[in-house]
Amino acid sequence: GATKASPDAAAALFDEEQFYYSASGVDVPVIHRSMNLRFPGAPISVSEASSASVRSNQETFLADPRMQTDPPPEHPAAGEGPPAWMRRDGSFAAEARARRSADSLVKAIRVDGSGDPGY
Repeated sequence: GATKASPDAAAALFDEEQFYYSASGVDVPVIHRSMNLRFPGAPISVSEASSASVRSNQETFLADPRMQTDPPPEHPAAGEGPPAWMRRDGSFAAEARARRSADSLVKAIRVDGSGDPGY
């Protein structure tokens, strides 16, 4: 398998303050495995965090009155997803950065969109 480098190396690519991201326990091993398949034997450092804006955006989202009148299912069945208002009015954003250790070249990508990307 890949050599696991310290997640601090990945976190250092972002100057912004970082906060714990609850899905990182699932995401990081998947990302690490995918990177290992693409770059076998290379030391790979992966970390995942959220920025300060996630908290304020989440508070706004959770305060929406529709969370009371038409909430998402707590335990969705197969094929059951969030209500139409979430699929229509939701949004997402992610940014990833990578640094090649040989020459310290850093590349970044940002993805954002409106609506629910899963539906």
